Amino acid sequence: MLSLTPSQIEQLITHAQTCYPEECCGLLLGQNKIVREIWPTENTWTLAFSQAMPELLPQNPQSQSRHDRFAIAPATILKAQKYARAQDLAIIGIYHSHPDHAAIPSEYDRAIAWDIYSYLILSVHQRRVADYRSWQLDGDRQFQEEPIQIQHLDSEFLQ
Repeated sequence: MLSLTPSQIEQLITHAQTCYPEECCGLLLGQNKIVREIWPTENTWTLAFSQAMPELLPQNPQSQSRHDRFAIAPATILKAQKYARAQDLAIIGIYHSHPDHAAIPSEYDRAIAWDIYSYLILSVHQRRVADYRSWQLDGDRQFQEEPIQIQHLDSEFLQ
């Protein structure tokens, strides 16, 4: 179960709506599935990224764009990892939006996913978030939905 606060959910929603019609993306920092910080990132996806991984290219690779793809620069991930360690945190998840699509992982999402992370997807329709869901890879590299708990701030959550 992935735990977030209402203000973190609002931060994710704002990021997704601001980036529409492109996918937003970022990292979830925390411990034990409890998100402590949202780390928004730039969507650095380019067609060259997918061309480096030809197994991910559809029949018409020109149809791909930041409207249906995302990538986070390795340097950004490294910076977030260093920051997280200094705060006694870790990267526990990755989030991104699906403009005009459901909050269900795509085949591309599955192909680039790592089983150690939660994947929070926000569905954005006409610049408004319609839904958000979290997913995790199982042992067969298939996504399984994981519950999201909205954690209200209390002393236990802050420790």
